[in-house]
Amino acid sequence: MSTTLQKTTFYFCIVLSLLASCGKEKKPDYHPMSVGAQWEYSGTMRFGSGEVVNVKSVGYIAEKEMLQGKEYFKLITTYEGAAGTPPQTVSYLRKTEEGIYLIAAEHKDQPELLSTPLPIKTGRTWELASYDPTVKGTYSVEGKETVYVTGGEKYEDCFKIFLQQEKDGTRGERLDYIAPNVGMVKQLVTFGDISLEVNLKRYTPGSN
Repeated sequence: MSTTLQKTTFYFCIVLSLLASCGKEKKPDYHPMSVGAQWEYSGTMRFGSGEVVNVKSVGYIAEKEMLQGKEYFKLITTYEGAAGTPPQTVSYLRKTEEGIYLIAAEHKDQPELLSTPLPIKTGRTWELASYDPTVKGTYSVEGKETVYVTGGEKYEDCFKIFLQQEKDGTRGERLDYIAPNVGMVKQLVTFGDISLEVNLKRYTPGSN
């Protein structure tokens, strides 16, 4: 199961893609970060063995919290369906003009990571920031597209963000589609012999 855990971890960086791949624009806002905001996702994970697993995740910004003298949004994300993944993760995010900064709950005594430099724009690239030194990756913004999610809902002007990642010799790729005033609406992943598609089911805005 350790191999499964290693591979599924790439998908369940969904928290990072949800909160890292966003813009600072006033209009539109490619990540509306506010207390009470919630994103519900569902998808299908396929293994090389032929096994197919339905997965779900819910990200919820519960509150603001002070860490290391700075104010962060506390994001709680729950997961269902994929073996080897934690039932819940907690992350702390803050957005500035320079970028999105992250502290994972299990690393609260360590410096924050710059997960995404801002502003997001076509052609921009940056290196994946991680607490795990064995994880390496590069993001690139490939442009904008119109995206349809499961159920037929349409999102226009979505940024298409490509991540190429490697961990312990296993390579993976991920595409995140980020919609204005919503956040991530679709994610496509391949990692080793695992593939995944996740779509937004419901977005509930929060309040500032």
